[in-house]
Amino acid sequence: MYQMEILRQFTMGTGYRKTGFYVRGTGHFIIERQEPDKFADFAEIFWCISGCGLFYDHDQGIPLHPGWIWYYPPNSFHHILPHPYFNYRWLSVDGPDAGNLFRALRFKPGLNWAGSCPEELFAEIMLELHDGSQQSQMRALSTAFKILTLAMTPRGDPRPTAEQARDLIHKNYANPEIDVSTLAELLHVHRITLNRLFQEAYGLPPGKYLNNVRLQEGIRLLTETSEPVKEVAKLCGYASAGYFTKVLHRQTGHTPQAFRSWNKTKG
Repeated sequence: MYQMEILRQFTMGTGYRKTGFYVRGTGHFIIERQEPDKFADFAEIFWCISGCGLFYDHDQGIPLHPGWIWYYPPNSFHHILPHPYFNYRWLSVDGPDAGNLFRALRFKPGLNWAGSCPEELFAEIMLELHDGSQQSQMRALSTAFKILTLAMTPRGDPRPTAEQARDLIHKNYANPEIDVSTLAELLHVHRITLNRLFQEAYGLPPGKYLNNVRLQEGIRLLTETSEPVKEVAKLCGYASAGYFTKVLHRQTGHTPQAFRSWNKTKG
């Protein structure tokens, strides 16, 4: 018997419309009941991770298994059932040229073989859309391109969870909302499991790894730039300059100002 936790985790974009297409939203769903039928004027893909989903096309239920994508072009009627459960990531793209984008990438309406789902990229889009700025909306579109091009160049087994977590840390350490709980939620694993897998892979827990990445970037900025301490802290994902100062002093014995002075005399 399968045992899956029902999940509905998603983030919607703010609708940055200066391009012919934009990321409307993305999410990670695990369902055991039929999704509400809908008519959608946007493009959307559904990437199966585990379980199976039945997608109806002209009254025929077509199964979507792990490694496969279902593509609904704009102006499609969506009718989806789990069989018996359906664990998947989805990505929707809106705008007047959304359909042209998928045609250019040679997506066929309906079934497309894609290989293992790049869950870390979907997680990145969720973070980028959550920010809400125009720059983040454009970054989300860039990440969506990566997903779509990967879908058209299928790859093999999914990367280990620890590796995905490490990539998320290096790409998002400047976001103060990133912590171990957020990483575990984005990768849909228990925090304890993530800690164990990361410790086994890299010899230290993910929280300490994240702290090290932030601190090393802070030291680099103090050494190579003249940015104010407040800005350095912000660029490294620290909630405040005071907390950055506390962490730096604990690790080096210096305040940021003293560290800069010491580094100059050392050089």
